[in-house]
Amino acid sequence: MSSPDAHSSDHVLSLEGWLAVRAALIAKQREIFEILFEKGKDHKQFAGLKRRALEANIPIREATKEDLAQHAQGQSHGGVIALVGERRYLPLESLGQGKDAAFLVILDGIEDPYNFGQSLRSLHAAGAHGVILSPRNWNSASATVARASAGASEFMPMAIAEDMSLAIQHFKSKGLNFLCTDQSEKAISLYKSNLKKPILLMIGGEKRGISSQILRQADQILQIPYARDFRQALDTTSAVAVIAFEMMRQRHHA
Repeated sequence: MSSPDAHSSDHVLSLEGWLAVRAALIAKQREIFEILFEKGKDHKQFAGLKRRALEANIPIREATKEDLAQHAQGQSHGGVIALVGERRYLPLESLGQGKDAAFLVILDGIEDPYNFGQSLRSLHAAGAHGVILSPRNWNSASATVARASAGASEFMPMAIAEDMSLAIQHFKSKGLNFLCTDQSEKAISLYKSNLKKPILLMIGGEKRGISSQILRQADQILQIPYARDFRQALDTTSAVAVIAFEMMRQRHHA
């Protein structure tokens, strides 16, 4: 296992907190150079992390609060920080494989790393098989994303689509139904749609939504029904949670 000193500081990132570090150790989606534990802290939960790190030949080191603060983006690291490399992304073609009906999600236009992490958290919990992203460097916000997702960002299979329209056509050719969320007149209620089939779902960001070009590619447009006459769209994290868990309900509990 290489040390962080052997790499440019631009490529040494940090993951903060027990959940995020544990997820990185289990998921193995990125290189882990070293794990720092706060000196003098005796948390029982650290024992499992230390054991996993030693089994994987990852160096561990006791560090002062000041040392940890140099690597932390916030104050919620709880006494443990992992110095890591960039997250590995899968080839686009490898998503949606397997015997289960595919449930893939395109997250497009999300600007806030906390919202991104929260969305991944809901998708992982609801059983999504993978997430497709537009090109963007989330590495500088790795700690925030991992913390907001409770480690789910490390487990979720993810791929980058350089051309989203071509990616959509690729998965449609593989038999996935492409669904979008929108408030248009063509939209049908989420609860009246069959979500048991293989699905590629696109949820846009709060600011610009989904482009008309992409909407024209949709096999179906979904709308989340409201109890009141409220004309505004839900925030992305709420929309992701509502749709993902309705997907789960139909597939596993209906």
